Amino acid sequence: MSLEEQIKKTNIITKKSIVTVGTFDGVHIGHQSLFQTLRRESKKNGANSIAIVFKEKPRAIIKKEQNKLYLTTFAERKKLISKHVDYIIPIDFNQSIQNLKSTQFIQILKNNINTIAIVSGDNAKIGSDQKLIKSIDKNLIKVINSRIKENSGEIFSSSNIKKSIAFGKFEKTTEMLGRYYKISGKVVSGKKRGRLLGFPTANIKPSKELLIPCKGIFATIAMIKNTNFLSGTSIGYNPTFEEEEKISIETFIIDFNEDLYNQKISLNFISKIREEKKFESTKDLIKQMDSDISYIKKIPIPITK
Repeated sequence: MSLEEQIKKTNIITKKSIVTVGTFDGVHIGHQSLFQTLRRESKKNGANSIAIVFKEKPRAIIKKEQNKLYLTTFAERKKLISKHVDYIIPIDFNQSIQNLKSTQFIQILKNNINTIAIVSGDNAKIGSDQKLIKSIDKNLIKVINSRIKENSGEIFSSSNIKKSIAFGKFEKTTEMLGRYYKISGKVVSGKKRGRLLGFPTANIKPSKELLIPCKGIFATIAMIKNTNFLSGTSIGYNPTFEEEEKISIETFIIDFNEDLYNQKISLNFISKIREEKKFESTKDLIKQMDSDISYIKKIPIPITK
């Protein structure tokens, strides 16, 4: 479907709108600041605030990237963005949209949702001509620039957050996201080694589109049916035993002993406590696991039951 057809499909009727356009992966502090500007300007002008949200990254589709990993699923992005705007218009990026020049893209917004202004960050581009939004002709549309927030000189961006996750720097990740990094998935059957060791774990199969943190042992919060539990999570290949071919995500949920098989749970990552390690014996492994859980219990993490 064309951009115009996808907009019309939402049945949004507005006399006046101010919009922002993007993928908004992670809906991080930088995005939230932009949405605040959008809401403020919309209220000032008596307009509806609208987020035009691409379901997938246009650049990844154009470059035909096979490994498109996100900080949030599209459903999660919609849920987070909806807290900040009046309407969300989800867009499937395709060839017809890729071919639109910046002026054509904006004219479609003006014609279909009566857009009077567009809010953007410093480096946001639009259209096949990759026009910087902030440099668009004022006679075409008013552009409201929202300064990109920085953290100790580093820009709040999805790519920088991905780097911090890749290096296990979750304190930094939390600062940039404004919340803990989360992965969700279904509990699947495992080899039940944890149970034999005295630490029964839930083996989680997350969404394929989500970025999985680096290998290691982590302090996490497990959310089960809207209730939070402190947990210790291992991501890796179980090197003490025969190494697995596929990476596994296993979490030991503290003070919890119910069967979670086939249920969906979420893991919020607090901090990385150590690297994955091969132990000489299961006895040494159990001793280390005891130490890990004791350490996690001492971390001052606010748990809301």
